Amino acid sequence: MSAAIESSDYNNVHEERFQYTPEWTITTKKSHILQSKCVSPFICDKTKGADSSQDMDLDRLCMFCRYEWLLSMPHMPDMTYANNWLVIGHKNGFRLEFNCLEALILVSKEPPQHLKVGAADDWMKSRAGSQYTRVTAKPFDWTFTTDYKGSLVANAQGVGFQCVATDERIDIERLKAKDEILFYDDIDLFEDELADHGVAKSSVKIRVMKNSFYILMRFFLRIDNVLVRLNDTRLYHEVGTGYILREYTNREAFVKDLNIPAPVLIDPVRLSEHLKPSQLICHKITFNSD
Repeated sequence: MSAAIESSDYNNVHEERFQYTPEWTITTKKSHILQSKCVSPFICDKTKGADSSQDMDLDRLCMFCRYEWLLSMPHMPDMTYANNWLVIGHKNGFRLEFNCLEALILVSKEPPQHLKVGAADDWMKSRAGSQYTRVTAKPFDWTFTTDYKGSLVANAQGVGFQCVATDERIDIERLKAKDEILFYDDIDLFEDELADHGVAKSSVKIRVMKNSFYILMRFFLRIDNVLVRLNDTRLYHEVGTGYILREYTNREAFVKDLNIPAPVLIDPVRLSEHLKPSQLICHKITFNSD
């Protein structure tokens, strides 16, 4: 049913490829964090000098300038893994993808109004001389909160997934079964320590069994002594079915309202057991394998 895992290393990138079934191929890629400045200023400056954004060839920009241009953030996370991704590709060309850029695109351009705490000022001051800083500072959500759920990408003919709301839920008890794990990976997308006032982290994990695969996309925010937040997206597919179930939940609470040991606050797995979902969105993502 499945082949061996193929690994390759090139240009400081580690890639793993797993032919799960004749229909599905799973690829993960990991590399170093994004550079803190442009690495090809002559080419990038010339490219950005195009008459309009429509004329710009983004592929000519270095990765730093591409992110800077597309995100328009005054700062990016301390650790931005621009070359990390998870792709679940179908033989017909469409794919489910998780990457850093799409996660950061969903960060709000407005600062969080209910989090006027010292961490915000300290975070901005700590980056006053950073290469990430633009000439004119722009407001944005310095917690990097994102509700990214993955990217549904159609093939060249426009064929892809259909996403509809559903009441059907992922069977958590089935996930607890001790099935053999054929493939597993944990990919960081970005992380920031909020000027030593906590952490904001986005990551995605995949677990592949003989008859199913399970994905957890998680954004974890902890502002020390202030707030904790978990935005989780879970996806589950059983081989032989023509759909993937996706569940998104938001959980958060002010620390003053929680009566839990301090070590739990830094462990998102244990913390999730103490936070009730304030939002639940369920979708059935269907596709045609013919």
